[in-house]
Amino acid sequence: VPAGEFFVILGPNAAGKTTTIKVMAGLMKPTSGSVRICGYDIGASPIEARRRMAYVPDFPFLYDKLTPAEFFRFTGKLFGMEDAAMEAEAERLAKRFNLGEFLAKPIESLSHGTRQRVAIVSALMHSPEVVVFDEPM
Repeated sequence: VPAGEFFVILGPNAAGKTTTIKVMAGLMKPTSGSVRICGYDIGASPIEARRRMAYVPDFPFLYDKLTPAEFFRFTGKLFGMEDAAMEAEAERLAKRFNLGEFLAKPIESLSHGTRQRVAIVSALMHSPEVVVFDEPM
């Protein structure tokens, strides 16, 4: 998929859309073939491939007791971001996704839609080149 473009997988229930996305994200091994993310084979070079991508599942796992601000710091640390860059990116993305008023509230108190926006911001924290969504809202 060329940079800046969208690619959509459509099909009926149980057609294998989520399975395909999980293979693309490196969560499942393909039965044949391979997946390359920015030139890196997800099977042979999973760390390099995953550094360049983000995956937002249909039901993302979030730590309910954390606030979105804490969760963004956690995510940034996982990707080895420097503190200043992490804080700046979290602030920029939170503003873009209208999360400012929710940053200090426990994730468990947020609506489904707001939780989905928290998951998207955390996925974008490290500025991935490729973003994969499974059943986005």
